[in-house]
Amino acid sequence: MKNKLRALFYLCVCLIFTIFVITKKNAIQTKRCENKATCASLLKMRGKPIVTAPVEELALKVQKRVSLSSKKGRLCGSIPPNLCKKIEVGHDIALNDGLVGTVARISPHTDFETGLYSIEVQCTQDVPKAIAYITTKTCLKTPCIPKSALHGKTVWLAENGVATKKEVVVGEKTKTHVQILKGLKLCDRVIVEGSSILKQGDRIFSGDAS
Repeated sequence: MKNKLRALFYLCVCLIFTIFVITKKNAIQTKRCENKATCASLLKMRGKPIVTAPVEELALKVQKRVSLSSKKGRLCGSIPPNLCKKIEVGHDIALNDGLVGTVARISPHTDFETGLYSIEVQCTQDVPKAIAYITTKTCLKTPCIPKSALHGKTVWLAENGVATKKEVVVGEKTKTHVQILKGLKLCDRVIVEGSSILKQGDRIFSGDAS
């Protein structure tokens, strides 16, 4: 008799626990559905969240990267003739990690095999290697957009709360910006974050959108 009562007791406990688990699971699923419905409602009402940036007139510095390695206390590398015309001995030159070097020597003739000039740069810090940035061109007051806004030959525009895809013609590029030759106006705002989820004509929301 005691064994039967004990078995009945355990059966009731298991039944109660099962009901509790099922109820809890249903409550969680219901909450998730409510959250999804709320998110969908907000997206429909306010639009998809994005971040924008203006088309700006900037002085765009076009730079070429030159790899340098340490030899006898100096950073040495090779550059083509067109870059050799852009630097002189004694000139400061920008390096990676915020370092600055001084051009100490430029070979008077190109290498017979490579056709390149060798250069030596004196750096204030002893580093085994570095990247030199040589400015080849400066575009004054040219329309530019952040590089993250460009997707091939197109950009996404934020226009009156609607996403619009537009083709552009680009010019020079730097690490952070792209020169726009055709397709955008200075009053335009381009989408720099959130464009991966967009379709033409989607409603959008941005705290910085004009």
